[in-house]
Amino acid sequence: MNLNASLPASSSQENLETICKNKLALRFSPELFELRYENLRDKGIDLTVEIKQNGYYTNFRFAVQLKATASVTPGKDGSLSFPVEISNLNYLLNFGMPAFYILYDHTADRIYIERAEDVYRSVLQKYSPDQLPKTYTVNFTQLLTDEMIDEVYRQTFEAGTIMKKLGPQLYFSSRQKDGIKGFVIDDEQDVYNVEQNIEFIEQVGWVLVNRREFDRIIEIEQRTHPRTKASAGFNMICGMAYYQKGQLFKAIELLKQAQSEKDMITADNRGLVDYFLLHSRYLLGMIDLDALRSAVAKIVADDNAGSFIKLDNSHHQLMATGGTPEEMISEFYKHCLELIAQEEHNPITRIMGYSKLLGMEGDLLLHELTNNYMLTLGRKQDVLREAINRDWAVFDRQLQVQYKDLTGFAFKAQDFSAINNLMMHQVQWDYKKAFHFHAFQNWSPETFKVSGPISAAARRRLENGLVVMDKVEEAYERLMSIENLYACLSFKYQLLDFMGEAEKVAAIAAQLAKLIDTYELNALRKGYADLLAGNTEHRLFFDRVAAKMTNIYEVAKGADIDQYMFEDVTEERNRLFKRAPQWSLQKLFPLEIPE
Repeated sequence: MNLNASLPASSSQENLETICKNKLALRFSPELFELRYENLRDKGIDLTVEIKQNGYYTNFRFAVQLKATASVTPGKDGSLSFPVEISNLNYLLNFGMPAFYILYDHTADRIYIERAEDVYRSVLQKYSPDQLPKTYTVNFTQLLTDEMIDEVYRQTFEAGTIMKKLGPQLYFSSRQKDGIKGFVIDDEQDVYNVEQNIEFIEQVGWVLVNRREFDRIIEIEQRTHPRTKASAGFNMICGMAYYQKGQLFKAIELLKQAQSEKDMITADNRGLVDYFLLHSRYLLGMIDLDALRSAVAKIVADDNAGSFIKLDNSHHQLMATGGTPEEMISEFYKHCLELIAQEEHNPITRIMGYSKLLGMEGDLLLHELTNNYMLTLGRKQDVLREAINRDWAVFDRQLQVQYKDLTGFAFKAQDFSAINNLMMHQVQWDYKKAFHFHAFQNWSPETFKVSGPISAAARRRLENGLVVMDKVEEAYERLMSIENLYACLSFKYQLLDFMGEAEKVAAIAAQLAKLIDTYELNALRKGYADLLAGNTEHRLFFDRVAAKMTNIYEVAKGADIDQYMFEDVTEERNRLFKRAPQWSLQKLFPLEIPE
């Protein structure tokens, strides 16, 4: 009696598939993959594989349809051709996660793999979607190597991560009355929707601006598409960010959109929109400096103008109204304190206001240092010069201490843009001091010109300043703060020119030219041309000193007292003529820096 006659028969195809399953179990590490075979009502998926991460199940899965052959002859390139049903292909695509065909070649003992999406793409290259065949012959070319298994893991993890992040967004969309306009999936597989991005910028946009996180604002704006309309506040914040990064045409586009709905933003913000829009147009050469100043004056005249605009223009207004330098600085100081009191918890107002105050005080001190020193030039000895130097040492020490204190406050506030600005201002102060004293010490009564090398001490200090400026330049490049980067390079040009570093000056000139051309900063072309023509601060100052000393000499010669002009002045003679240094400030205004 043949017992096998009443038992299920085994087929060679089933044997091949069993061999394939056993081999797959050995190829996919159980530390990373959990293989689950479909044994109940299999409709086209033989195997579902869940991936693991750091010893934990993820519920991120991929599907596998197994095929096996012992009769197909490989092509010359080693590939195998094997038919699959289109209905099975569609079934795999509906899985929603990665799906693969795996083909086992028993003769060569090799395993091939093809992604279902790639198979479907090749089908559509030959057939239209409404005329698909029942079967399609797949050309299997990719062997299941260790590298390919790693790629399968990566694709599955990324697909699972996207679905995980997309799910809440879809739920959020279904809960909205009008739905949402679209989603964005970025390079890091993060999912965003337009409405949430706009709402985020509206709520925390000013926090990002105050932190100088302009790149983050721009990144969010670029993710917020497609959008038919955005709020005025969103367009304003994003426009300001693009302005700060030198993308002026995009800044104008967004700021004009904000301007068209000015009624939807506060009065002080309306002034900011106008202010940045004007400056964008000016930098691109669309309006000239006179038009800019006239328009800005109207903005500042508005009582609702914000503190940023008021501080930025208060100095110009005070200079136009006249009065003594001390009165103007005193008035600006009072204005500063008022604005700081109004925005006590905003460190940027304090930093900006005090920084401008120190600049005004420094300019006044240098101006009066020059007036005092002009009375001593050409003399080998003058007790007035000694008195000037003593007074100057006190002022210089006060200013440097205040710059240090303000920079420390900026560090605490984590205002990195302000930190770099203040570091540059301190080097600029050293540069201005250096070329002033260089002129005083190197003006010649024989030639009536300033000539000679800078002192070794001054060069050492300026070289230290260049190290600082290199770091500031790197920071501005990293922050992509275009206006600040231009200012930094322009100052480095002047500093290196004063130090006689011709090759480095030429390199900086090339950087400035590239910056202007790249960002179309047409308003800066004249200033750039002036630099190349030698109109640097130190050269212009040397010319002024020479011209003023020539005028003084001509007056003395006309009064027939020129023979006394360069005589030494003793203590006794100085008392006789009651000569003493003249300063508008007795000491610098105190800075109220919170602990």
